[in-house]
Amino acid sequence: MNLDEEIKSFYKIDENKAFQLLVDHFGEKVFNNCALENLAISIFPNPASDLIAIQVDGLLKDDLKVELIDLSGKIVKETMMHKGSTIAFFDVSTVYNGAYIITISNANGSRSSKVKIK
Repeated sequence: MNLDEEIKSFYKIDENKAFQLLVDHFGEKVFNNCALENLAISIFPNPASDLIAIQVDGLLKDDLKVELIDLSGKIVKETMMHKGSTIAFFDVSTVYNGAYIITISNANGSRSSKVKIK
């Protein structure tokens, strides 16, 4: 592997021509100040009845805010995914059945996904 290939495996150049660290020197995936569209985010189970897990594929280098929002726009629950973590949970056992939106945000933007609680 030449030096250029090695650098590309550890860094990504974003739209502003800035480097973003993708893999640390121990081989762990990390996300440092990156746009949310670069994160692989899993939300499960869907539909849910007791607990919803929100997981990213890699260690976070910055905090993410996670909100559970009903269809009227009211924030029902919120939590943080803290730097160094990979997962957050919502206890939805006391939440009414129906459709909700999970919004994940940081200073660079936000992403939303629909979930159903039954």
